[in-house]
Amino acid sequence: APKLTDEKMVQLAQEYMREMKITDTQYIIVRHQDREHPHVHIVFNRIDNNGKTISDRNDMYRNEQVCKKLKAKHGLYFAEGKEQVKQHRLKEPDKSKYEIYTAVKNEIGKSRNWQQLQHRLAEKGITIQFKRKGQTDEIQGISFSKGEYTFKGSEIDRSFSFSKLDKCFGDAGMNVAESQRQTTFAPVREQAPAPDKADSPLITGSLGLFSASSPPVDEEPN
Repeated sequence: APKLTDEKMVQLAQEYMREMKITDTQYIIVRHQDREHPHVHIVFNRIDNNGKTISDRNDMYRNEQVCKKLKAKHGLYFAEGKEQVKQHRLKEPDKSKYEIYTAVKNEIGKSRNWQQLQHRLAEKGITIQFKRKGQTDEIQGISFSKGEYTFKGSEIDRSFSFSKLDKCFGDAGMNVAESQRQTTFAPVREQAPAPDKADSPLITGSLGLFSASSPPVDEEPN
């Protein structure tokens, strides 16, 4: 395949902008060399030269359709995934992000629980931080650190959210263990006996059952 020259990259970027209705406005196109695959970044002013706002309605869907159109027209292809990236070409912070990605991918299958995974990653200079809900022990998110860089799990890969990684450990996962702990040990108050009607004109309501289990929460933000 012919090499993508700077001129060709600019041509593709401008064609992409036209298809996305990003016209008659200020913009900058910058080519980066920090990754193996050729790519550019486009920065543009959403207020066009006539003072009107450039619409971003359905931009994710339109972006997908435009990319497919340009791919077919110019004989391009989509990247095959993170495994195909040549990490030695990367610069920070992408270098650390991909090193964490590779390490977690390699070690999680060898680990039976979070403790083992933490130990294996620590040997590679990577630490794990769990984000808890308020003052509770309920875990909502996860971050990974290497050197001076820290990334949320979902920033590294969509499959690296806490809930998805936790499922890899099955019954040894933290969510499962916490659920079992709450089910087994949740204290319950007995119903308080109501006073005899003959002794008092007032009848008190029962206390009911109270559980220490936390109410269900929405899917974790990561």
